[in-house]
Amino acid sequence: MQPQGRPWARPSADVLENARERFSRLLGAEGVQAEGPLFAEFHDPFEGPDAVGHQPSLVVQPASVEEVQAVLKLATELGVHLWTSSMGRNFGYGGSAPVVDGGVVLNLRRMNRVLEIDVAQGYALIEPGVSFAQLYDALREQDAPLMMSVPDLGWGSIIGNALEHGYGYNVMGDHASAICGMEAVLADGTLLRTGQGALPGSPLWACHRRGYGPSLDSLFMQSNFGVVTKAGLWLMPRPEIFATGTITCQGENDIAPLVDMIRGLLREGVLQGVPMIVGSPDDVDGEEG
Repeated sequence: MQPQGRPWARPSADVLENARERFSRLLGAEGVQAEGPLFAEFHDPFEGPDAVGHQPSLVVQPASVEEVQAVLKLATELGVHLWTSSMGRNFGYGGSAPVVDGGVVLNLRRMNRVLEIDVAQGYALIEPGVSFAQLYDALREQDAPLMMSVPDLGWGSIIGNALEHGYGYNVMGDHASAICGMEAVLADGTLLRTGQGALPGSPLWACHRRGYGPSLDSLFMQSNFGVVTKAGLWLMPRPEIFATGTITCQGENDIAPLVDMIRGLLREGVLQGVPMIVGSPDDVDGEEG
């Protein structure tokens, strides 16, 4: 944690070199990036050529929950700031660029296993490096009669998107609400499983959110209380047919009546997905774009 009232100072060159060596011994050379094209991916993609601040000093990429635990313990020992990302491709919010300049990016791309697809219960158990496209391919490979929700791009992390309250378009489009059961590593390396996952061997971990006492899942959404390393994801039965539609508003005065109409259709169950209201740029010089 950052000392209260004190800004976090960028680590010295000696501290960073020691951190690079220690993390490399822990994860192997393939698990630590300090230069090159892969390292460059963990900057803000829109920062420009003369950017200052929000620069990563190292990128560490554990491949297992045990390695995540070890990374967090070592970071605490070394006193370096960690900034966590799953795939690191939420470009609209700066990608994987750390908020604290000189921070160490903890990236979870290498933890990319689809651990289980349960057709009867309608869920998948996944790691944070699993992308929307990867889970889609896994469902189609098994010809599972299940349908997942996706945003506009399929290259991002399902868990990362859900933890940031991301949205898709179908019935399960509120991605945070589709998460059921998490495994998270706390700052001291302690492993925590929420809900029924706290019971060894429970078959209800990804089926039933409630365990004994408070539900803790939301503590790990849009927060830094822990690093989520597994999660259950609810999927819907694949329908025989579905339909999408588009309504075009010709002016700003059309928006409020549109919202009133959509609200009623949602409450009545006529619309079952997540409506999106988007704007298009104005025509330039009368040209359509």
